[in-house]
Amino acid sequence: MVAQGALQRGGWRVLILPGAIALSSQEADEIRRFVARGGTVIADAEPATYDQHSRRLARSLLADIFKPGAGANATFAFGKGHAAYVASHGIHDASADANEAALRDLRRALLGAQMQWPLILTDAAGRSIGDVDMRFFQNGETLIVALQRDSPLSPVSAGSAGAVAQMVSVSLPRKSFVYDVRAKKALGNTDRMVLALDPDEPTLLALQKRLCRH
Repeated sequence: MVAQGALQRGGWRVLILPGAIALSSQEADEIRRFVARGGTVIADAEPATYDQHSRRLARSLLADIFKPGAGANATFAFGKGHAAYVASHGIHDASADANEAALRDLRRALLGAQMQWPLILTDAAGRSIGDVDMRFFQNGETLIVALQRDSPLSPVSAGSAGAVAQMVSVSLPRKSFVYDVRAKKALGNTDRMVLALDPDEPTLLALQKRLCRH
């Protein structure tokens, strides 16, 4: 899609490149044009160090954007846009500290692109929560938010900690009228709330700028 010019259509503002070490020259050219005209590209490692056939290149195809030798959380200006590294904390490290660090780095990069995180989930200690899948659907002026806890890693955890509700604090970037769709309950005009996430069923919230009668 990128090689066919998808980034030049649809009003995209941010491109995330997870583990994108192999890119074609056409894809690299499209990414370069995207950033030059004001887009933001985020990578967790130096991208395009291999071509589309997995052949090692002497120089990254995007070395003019992601400067070689830069730090793990470096940011770069290019044309009218920006690029940023979000440090990889290891795919096998599922600890709360690693999840929090990864989310913090990604938020920093998105804020640099002047994009607000739709909502932030934290636990009772104020730490970011990384084991909840979040999906967002825009329906006119209503933003539908789906929150689903990750499945337990083992039957043992499914029979213990996975069987109880998880209390989370939800922070929104601005006050909104919030409605719990599954509970059919209005939660008021707020930018902060505490929810109990069911171990199996998703939580569905409707966020609106103006009060809507249900």
